[in-house]
Amino acid sequence: MGHPSVYPTSATLYDPQRAWSGYTLFQATEHGAVLVDMNGHVVREWPELHGFPNKILPGGAILGHSGERDPRYGMQDMLDLIQVDWEGNVTWKFDHYEQVSDPGNETRWMARAHHDYQRAGNPVGYYAPGLEPQVDGGNTLILAHT
Repeated sequence: MGHPSVYPTSATLYDPQRAWSGYTLFQATEHGAVLVDMNGHVVREWPELHGFPNKILPGGAILGHSGERDPRYGMQDMLDLIQVDWEGNVTWKFDHYEQVSDPGNETRWMARAHHDYQRAGNPVGYYAPGLEPQVDGGNTLILAHT
């Protein structure tokens, strides 16, 4: 992943005694959502996700987006918010915030999500002890364009 480099490309400094053991989920342009372990090794990729950002839920489900609106008509305007299971199957989807008609494209429903959302149970969006986001059901708050 990334560009060729003379610099190390995995974990460059990892002290297990001083680090919280876990995983990191990030968005890579040509790879989708990428989950890496503490040593920088790729555990799993979800190429169908275009997270802005992607978020992992208990049990391995991922929240993210399946695409972005043409930036000529809406910058950082995501088509939907989807939840996929570990295998990449869509288990939940929201895309009915607003019907959008862009020149040269069919009218379609979009979430118009813009860079943040939270699932009920975890108001901060990252791992925090005692704040477990709901996986099945629960409200989802989405920051969207108007």
